Amino acid sequence: WRWIFWINIPVGLLGVVLATRYIADIREEGLPPLDVKGFLLSGIGLSGLAFGFTTIGQGLLPPAVVLALLVAGAIGCWLYVRHARVVQAPLLDLNLLKVDTFFASVVGGFLFRIGVGATPFLLPLFLQLGFGMSP
Repeated sequence: WRWIFWINIPVGLLGVVLATRYIADIREEGLPPLDVKGFLLSGIGLSGLAFGFTTIGQGLLPPAVVLALLVAGAIGCWLYVRHARVVQAPLLDLNLLKVDTFFASVVGGFLFRIGVGATPFLLPLFLQLGFGMSP
């Protein structure tokens, strides 16, 4: 059964050979510079929100600190959105959300990931409370 892991080597090498042969080498000239201000604003905003939502209700930090993290994250994200609207080459182009199909796929993917992420929590709870099963 161990040979099954070795099958990836010739398949990968074949993929590299075919890719170098049939995929054109397209290089974009004159790439825009990195949006450092946008990078910092989005990093502060997203990390503040992620850390705040992760620690909420766990008692790891005082509620005032968690609230400060969430507020700082929300302000950072809001400042990034304002910044991204006026800069020439933003880190994340929010104009993509104006495309209906892209927006629908982002919202649909978000809802799907929430459902998939909730299953490991809700299924044991359902089995314990709904069916009276214990671990």
